[in-house]
Amino acid sequence: MALEYLEIYWERFLGVVEPHLPEYLHWNEICWTFVFYLAEARRHIHRWCRGLEPWQIVVNTVFICLCVWVGVEILRWLYSWIFCQDEGFITRMKKGFFKTVRRLPFLKEKINAELQKAKDDMNKAWISKNNEHYHTKLPDKGMGQQALMKEIDKYEKLGKIDWAAGKVSGTVYHGGKELTDVLTEAYKRFTWSNPLHPDVFPGVRKMEAEIVQMCVGMFNGGPDACGTTTSGGTESLLLACKTYRDWAKEEKGIVKPE
Repeated sequence: MALEYLEIYWERFLGVVEPHLPEYLHWNEICWTFVFYLAEARRHIHRWCRGLEPWQIVVNTVFICLCVWVGVEILRWLYSWIFCQDEGFITRMKKGFFKTVRRLPFLKEKINAELQKAKDDMNKAWISKNNEHYHTKLPDKGMGQQALMKEIDKYEKLGKIDWAAGKVSGTVYHGGKELTDVLTEAYKRFTWSNPLHPDVFPGVRKMEAEIVQMCVGMFNGGPDACGTTTSGGTESLLLACKTYRDWAKEEKGIVKPE
């Protein structure tokens, strides 16, 4: 009974598959070819294992499987390294060549000397020469308010560039003394608020929602647009890039964005 059903389903399978094969190729020929090579492989395996003890066959089988697995992994790595990288094969070969050259002893010493010179120049430019005392450990007894404010005054006077006079670019976005006073008062009132607990600090949630909606309006966002606040402009730019990258991958299938 089971064989009859098997023959019926086999005939149905051939009727579906065989019409789609090329004219010179028939399904029965494919099956017999497969059986022939399978028998040939079986014959070769029997010949190779002739005269071996069972434990030797087991060891050889494990060894061959291990070699095949290692070979497949090496081929996968080579394929990925050659065809699945952002940079071209020639570019990576050039980089690898110069990376190897830089490791040569006489060039490595020259490079290290130049790097050390650059580090010394940065130390001279950034580290103060006034021999200030650095607090590197928590004191056994904390400072009083007056002593702490004096210490803060010292930190404030470490800078020699008058940024308020407009001597720097892209460093401080200043809105004037009046805005500074308003921001200082707002920070004072909400210093200990925690946005992670909007049930305790509903005012913070409301301010964040209003800021997001203002930005949505400036960018002509629809009713489903959303956003979040960050710690600053640079973080906002990075998160915007990440958002577009994730959106492109999810919606457009772009896995290697520029």
